[in-house]
Amino acid sequence: VRTAVGSTAQRTPAPTSRGASTRGTISNLEGSTNDAQAIAQVITARFGFPRANVRVLLDKAATRQAIIDSLTALLARSKPGDVAFFSYAGHGALRRNTMTPGKQVDQTLVPVDANAGAEDIRDKELAAIVSPAAARGVVVTLVIDACNSGSITRGGVPQLLKERWASIDERDKAERYTGQFPADVGALVISAAEDTRPAKEGMDENNVRHGLFTSAFLHALMSNSTNASARQIFQSTKAIMQGRAPDQVPSIDAQQARLRQPLFGGNSGDAAGRTTVALTGLRGEKAELDGGLALGLRPGTELARLVNGVLDSNLIVKVERNSSIARSIAVVVKGSEDSLKVGDLYAITRWVAADEPLLRVWVPAPLATEADRDAAIAEARILRASNQITWIDDPTRIPTGSQPLVTVAFENGWWTLRTGREKPVSIGATLRAARVLSAITQLGVKNPVVWLSIPPTRALDAALGIGGTKQEAGITREGAPEGAFYVLAGRVTDQGVSYAWVRANASAADSASSAFPARSNWFPISAAPDAAAAADSLRMRAEALGKVRTWLTIATPPDDGQFPYRLVVVDSVSGNPLASDSITAGTVIQLRLDADTSRLAAAAQRSPRFVYVFNIDSKGKATLLFPSDGTNASNRVPYFMGNKEVWPDAIPVTDGAGQVASFGATDVGVESLLLVTSEQELPRDVFEWDAVVSPEMQRGGAESQIGGLLRSRMGTRGLGARPGSAPATWSLQRVQVRVIAGR
Repeated sequence: VRTAVGSTAQRTPAPTSRGASTRGTISNLEGSTNDAQAIAQVITARFGFPRANVRVLLDKAATRQAIIDSLTALLARSKPGDVAFFSYAGHGALRRNTMTPGKQVDQTLVPVDANAGAEDIRDKELAAIVSPAAARGVVVTLVIDACNSGSITRGGVPQLLKERWASIDERDKAERYTGQFPADVGALVISAAEDTRPAKEGMDENNVRHGLFTSAFLHALMSNSTNASARQIFQSTKAIMQGRAPDQVPSIDAQQARLRQPLFGGNSGDAAGRTTVALTGLRGEKAELDGGLALGLRPGTELARLVNGVLDSNLIVKVERNSSIARSIAVVVKGSEDSLKVGDLYAITRWVAADEPLLRVWVPAPLATEADRDAAIAEARILRASNQITWIDDPTRIPTGSQPLVTVAFENGWWTLRTGREKPVSIGATLRAARVLSAITQLGVKNPVVWLSIPPTRALDAALGIGGTKQEAGITREGAPEGAFYVLAGRVTDQGVSYAWVRANASAADSASSAFPARSNWFPISAAPDAAAAADSLRMRAEALGKVRTWLTIATPPDDGQFPYRLVVVDSVSGNPLASDSITAGTVIQLRLDADTSRLAAAAQRSPRFVYVFNIDSKGKATLLFPSDGTNASNRVPYFMGNKEVWPDAIPVTDGAGQVASFGATDVGVESLLLVTSEQELPRDVFEWDAVVSPEMQRGGAESQIGGLLRSRMGTRGLGARPGSAPATWSLQRVQVRVIAGR
């Protein structure tokens, strides 16, 4: 059966999902199999792909020939208007090709049998397979989670980086490509990383290993409406990734018309909308559900049976445990076990957030004595004066030029020196400037930029109160800097020693493209009494950073697509939506909620919602934009006009006088705009707090602000509480705009 445009019941030909986890001597990837299984589950449960039409190749099955044959067969049987989806999770690499202009290499996907002599799958091979189908009208979507995949169908030249990266294949293909590229003929290509970036994998909020891109992509698929545009899905994915891997930037390649369509093309109302799972088996009085963590079915989640598409509140089950990433065991909490029937569909009615902290930080252990610290500071000053290096006193201002970077820090009782991707070098338990310079010389590093971080005083470490079993406002202390999102850094300047929270791996270039502040303010400590004040200031900023990260990364209940509005950024002069995600500093913008007219009729059948729009700027400051007066008198949708409820086609964000509000983007960086809807009223202080990069900051009370919101309404940890459940009756949309410097 072929799929017509707009059909939601069936999607053929089958999408194909790949997960290549092993490659001989190449380091194994643990998350790619989970990636493929999770994506397959989401597209079937949420986007209407019949399970019989989805083929998944895992591990040893993901050979070069199997991948090519499956993709070729998928596209060969596709007709104009059919939907074809291909995803890949695994290693990426390069292949020598002297016929490729520039650096003479092709990007590749690494099949499981590459070490047995099989060739990698080159970007140009993919283009040759995909482009003819896209050109004849097949709706083709490709999602690639591998290193340097940003131009996987175009042949861009990446840096040689590790992570989901395998070594270059030096066998010269010597083949020129003269065909079309998929995106130029209508295909949509979303990749885990830009050409010069690595793609990473790690543990997600459910303690399941995934590619960090795939994890964010899955969150975006679940939290956005199924009719959200490809651009919206990408923007949401990118925003979530900022909070998990700030140095990994995904890319998207498609024509503008394709970006405005839903992820899998077609009309806006052509997908299932509500996420459903089937009851696949009975285990005594318990039900086995065909859905797991990939769909947000954490223990405690409640689901109601669907009868003719309508929720039956008389039969509700609660997830007891996850038997795998794609299966759950549930018990009946309302109704009778006798009513459980294999094949019945269920939908989420009560949602549980992941059990994860608001923010992970790393605080280096203090030196043994204050005398040791004073001696280290003295040695740092000697190093600072050396003409063999370029000293920097702010790690977020690292030059983007060709000078190599050397970092010196106190870790696990030893001073260590790091340079590039090399393993850290121990330079002793006591800091010596001469030893640092000698190590730099032995490593062959010439004229480096050096950043040295002084550990905190014992008084500061104690006053911070972060670590052990105590969780300060949902902030956890990691055992190593690699697991932290922010680290406590200490700098030595002419004025003394001061401390700040610094985003891991932040640089001057990243600061202009990240939604997260590169650092907080610096707070000096020259004597013991300074420690308490500095600790209080640093703790408040850590709490604010936790709020920022939570809003930008939190996994929300699956959006059912019935709320018919999306947040749109509008040019104040033309009144048209912005053509790109970047604007020049000084540009004046407006905001509005645009309705999907095909969803308005469905919207009338659901409960009203309160609507809030707020922004988080590049300095970490949050401001409520709508409702402008902070009350809940004007932000309820639908509106009342007389005795009639009205869902307008568009809702402008207005000022206190009821006029369309204009906003000037002045600071270079990323502005995050968020649309929150809830069946319950929310207090204003949930959406407002002071900038992280500011000398003064009002505490405001974490419990009354985001802590209370997350605990009582969203169910995350908040102030160290275990995650609770909350009705699945709220939603969140994220839009990010990059503000660049004017000429």
